[in-house]
Amino acid sequence: MQEEDFIRQITEGADNPFRVPEGYFDSLTDRVMSQLPARKRNVFSLRYVWRYAAVLLVAFGVGLTFLLHSRHEQRLAESDIELEYQDDYIDDVFDYAMISSSDIELYLTEAQ
Repeated sequence: MQEEDFIRQITEGADNPFRVPEGYFDSLTDRVMSQLPARKRNVFSLRYVWRYAAVLLVAFGVGLTFLLHSRHEQRLAESDIELEYQDDYIDDVFDYAMISSSDIELYLTEAQ
């Protein structure tokens, strides 16, 4: 507390040492910009962006096509297994019902 009183006594009546000259901030931007070195513009053409986008789009399309094709192949393999299972089941049903392949053939030819 004594230190604060001492600082107040010393600085009373004195000019504010943190003042800036009039109009200093009005021209500050221009002065700072004039002192900066000329910067080389990094021109990244829109043409390159389109090329990269096209390459990414093609890669995405190829990957998606491959994924869908492999899933389709997997579904076909699963459906073949399912059909084989159904064929075995139908054969058991026909055996149980005592229906022969000649009976089925006769039925199909009469229906026409």
